[in-house]
Amino acid sequence: MHKNGTRKGLTLVFFQHYPSVANLAAAYLAFGLYTQKVPFRIKVFRLYTYKNSGLLKKLYRFFTKTEKVVAIGCFSHMLPYVIAALKQLKKHYPEKLVILGGIGPTEVAEDIIREFPFIDFVIKGCGIEPLPRLAGALLRGGRDFSDISGLVYRNGRHIMSNPVTPASKEAFLNAIAFFHLVPGALRATQYDILTARGCIYKCTFCQIPVLGGGRIEYKDICKVAGELKLLLRARKNKRFHFSVIDEAFVVNRKRVQAFCMLLRRNRLVMPWSCYGRIDRMDEKLMRTLSDNGCERIFYGFESGSDRILKKVNKGFCVADAIRAILLSKKYFKKVIASFVCMYPFETKKDFLKTLACMAFLESKGIEVALHPLAPIKDSLLFRRYGKHLSLTSGIESTFHSRINRMPQECTQLIRRYPHIFYLYYFYKVKDVTNLTRLLAFGMKMNHGRRYVVKYGL
Repeated sequence: MHKNGTRKGLTLVFFQHYPSVANLAAAYLAFGLYTQKVPFRIKVFRLYTYKNSGLLKKLYRFFTKTEKVVAIGCFSHMLPYVIAALKQLKKHYPEKLVILGGIGPTEVAEDIIREFPFIDFVIKGCGIEPLPRLAGALLRGGRDFSDISGLVYRNGRHIMSNPVTPASKEAFLNAIAFFHLVPGALRATQYDILTARGCIYKCTFCQIPVLGGGRIEYKDICKVAGELKLLLRARKNKRFHFSVIDEAFVVNRKRVQAFCMLLRRNRLVMPWSCYGRIDRMDEKLMRTLSDNGCERIFYGFESGSDRILKKVNKGFCVADAIRAILLSKKYFKKVIASFVCMYPFETKKDFLKTLACMAFLESKGIEVALHPLAPIKDSLLFRRYGKHLSLTSGIESTFHSRINRMPQECTQLIRRYPHIFYLYYFYKVKDVTNLTRLLAFGMKMNHGRRYVVKYGL
């Protein structure tokens, strides 16, 4: 170790929010770094609660025990903590080179580089291909980063933002999750897998219809089966639960059937779960999934109001959703219906319909979850209502703590840079007082659980 506390090499930092779930993004990046022969080690910061008053200090101390080059992946809700801790890190260890990536930094990459001089690089999108190239260049003392896909950085006084290349997009399709290289991952009981990326739907609260162009990129399902076999061998044939987290997994029915056949042919039938789509599910498909190990299914119901469903372009009505979800209970051990509230155009009447729908489903043995709508940059809703966001501690989010319970360094960042930390804000609603009261009541149906409904690399 050098006198200034830095080391030669790369440290990859990830956050563990659920003790039983292995980190898929870390496993994919480990594959990229390993295959490109970049020396690295992975450090996992275990964060199961935000109620720890010393969280920021612990995070800073955690960052000090990294190599010269440190790459940090995080979601948007962790971004103020990460940036506040990194400011202290660079103050005491100025020679460290900091790379940010993941969903949180990706959406505001240029703004981060512009506002925070202690952040050296941000990788936008999938980091499987660009991170090894960037880390390799930095460890060799390179200074030319112009051909690294999706990289945002400074060149003198100028902010450079490289386009995302086809090679970077293809890297995901060829990647294999190397869970065996992620510390503690083989002790997990649940593993996320991706068989495809993208979505054909046009929900107005999501950014995929705008950025993804309505396309789905499919991985070779034989490679997916190989990924599961590799994990099974690494666990010495100890079975596990895996979750297919493709947002549009059931869209291609033939592919779902082929996937189930591969599981059976390769003796990989074990408990698993997936996302369902109200407009795609029928009894035959449910039976196929269930007969091949699928025990849990997750539905994005979104609202108990037909008016809201139409405005967010869900493509189904409440009656159709209830029918599909109740039928699912016949085939799956656990059925989860997720609802969203606090839409900018939502009324008290709409919200009451949602609560009534949740109560009905819960009485039928369906597990329900309610989430206040989080602003998502580049979504159609954000483009229309994003200029009218409010910051309040009166609304309890399922993704982050209330702002009045956060460290002062984090709240200052959130208030000063709303264009970066917009996830901590909410869309303004007309009847905010009544809706906030209803939200407190509805959140009690969540059984204390917090469901992560989005994932990305």
